[in-house]
Amino acid sequence: MTSKATEPIAGANSHVTEALIAIQSSLDPLRANATSHHGKFANLQGVMELLKPHLEKNGLAIIQRPVASASGSCTLETILRHAPTGEEISSQITIPMQRQNDPQAFGAAMTYGRRYSLLCLFGMVTEDDNADSSSYTLEKLLREMWAAATLDDLQNVKARHYEGNLLQDKFWNGVYTSLYRKKYESLATVTKMAD
Repeated sequence: MTSKATEPIAGANSHVTEALIAIQSSLDPLRANATSHHGKFANLQGVMELLKPHLEKNGLAIIQRPVASASGSCTLETILRHAPTGEEISSQITIPMQRQNDPQAFGAAMTYGRRYSLLCLFGMVTEDDNADSSSYTLEKLLREMWAAATLDDLQNVKARHYEGNLLQDKFWNGVYTSLYRKKYESLATVTKMAD
């Protein structure tokens, strides 16, 4: 494998972006280390264990905190801060809760949001990911959706997922819909800037 020299990234958040690129290029696939009724998955502890040495090496800190959200959901903000410069990037994810006014449901949704936010931010994949697999997990569906590079690709992925009846679970559908909106807005912004 050969690598080509690239120009340094200029502008706002260039240091945090370079550190994120360095981590994304060196991450090994994540091992599924837990099982639920939806199948095998990598839990939050597994995600953090894989990321920790890369974060330390690149001077990055992760801050995750709840922010105000509508009743029946919880919103989590994830901030990736470059310690030497103070530069940061952030994202938010809103997760629907299965039961309102239930601290355990809130905690479960927060843990879920923390894990998925990190998976998306760092572009992490699990070692058993296989697009040909007949066994879909929400993680695989979200990763396929998040990998879409254009609005057309995004709409085609969504159509395939719904036509395949892969989002019948109410919780899965709520999470998927929330992240789909974010991805759509992101691609729409990129499309506008390119025009």
